[in-house]
Amino acid sequence: FFGKVYPEGVWYFYPVALLMKLTVPAMILAPVAVVSRRLWRTNGLAVATLVISVLGCLVAVMPGHLNMGVRHVLAAYPLLVVLAAAGATTLITRSRLGAGIAITLIAWHLVSSVRAAPWQISYANELAGGSNHLYKYLVDSNLDWGQSDGAIDSYVHQHHLSSCAVGWFAPHRSSPPCLALPTLSDFFARTAPPPLPQTFTGTILLQPSAVLWTDGYLPFLHQKPDDMFANGSVLVYKGAFDLRQLSATRHLFRATWLLFFAHNVQDALSEAVAAEPDCPQNTRPWNEQLYATALLQLHRPQEAKIHFQKLEELTKNYPGFRSMHEAAVQALKGL
Repeated sequence: FFGKVYPEGVWYFYPVALLMKLTVPAMILAPVAVVSRRLWRTNGLAVATLVISVLGCLVAVMPGHLNMGVRHVLAAYPLLVVLAAAGATTLITRSRLGAGIAITLIAWHLVSSVRAAPWQISYANELAGGSNHLYKYLVDSNLDWGQSDGAIDSYVHQHHLSSCAVGWFAPHRSSPPCLALPTLSDFFARTAPPPLPQTFTGTILLQPSAVLWTDGYLPFLHQKPDDMFANGSVLVYKGAFDLRQLSATRHLFRATWLLFFAHNVQDALSEAVAAEPDCPQNTRPWNEQLYATALLQLHRPQEAKIHFQKLEELTKNYPGFRSMHEAAVQALKGL
């Protein structure tokens, strides 16, 4: 959210996300309806119902610690559209000037919406800089829900990329001949995902929402991409890259797979050890938990205690890591 990865959600996420995902005309016309005295006199109950319902949608999600897509306040969209329509009607019936303004805003709304096709998921309004800048502020289903998978495959073949790597957001439908960077798909593999080199030279294609799995992708989002496509939902970087944080993340994912799927405790511990020096900040608690769990299963309680203590310290002030913190406290009581 705005270039940072938070351990838990922020209360103002959804109002800000709506301000970037709604069209500018809709955000102008809806308040026109709300402040119209004439509309309140003739249809006060309807207006009040719409306003209260929109506020109710926001109040229901704002206290939560899960900041994901605006789909969680999707119920507010038709309500806001009805308010915007009422605002347009108010302007049209007021005067010729008002009618001209309303028609202009409706035309703007249509053009802005149609221009996003067929990549409407990654739509962002003009005040947010448009879709090509949305990755700087929002990810997850605000930007990408797998709709750009096929476009990545096409881009690789059209540009004849021989040295490429892809940072996928989620399990994907296409398989271009590129190095796969750490992602959720690592956990669905039949074998442990392969180790990742610490350096790479070539072209990196990145779905920005991959940052949800590791903040090792953040350095990419903080630099200007060399190219982008699929309405800003895939970023392209060319050159030589330091992948130490992503390599550490892959070691972490390998440790997870080896410990919980292959039940290979010794190799899982080796992967956790390899991940520790360069492990990204927000995935460090995860690695400490794996490290401590593996040591405990290998009957090395004193060493495990050190890492459970680190885990407790890393997670004590973050509600998003509550379960990890409680697990660390419970484990320390038994050591």
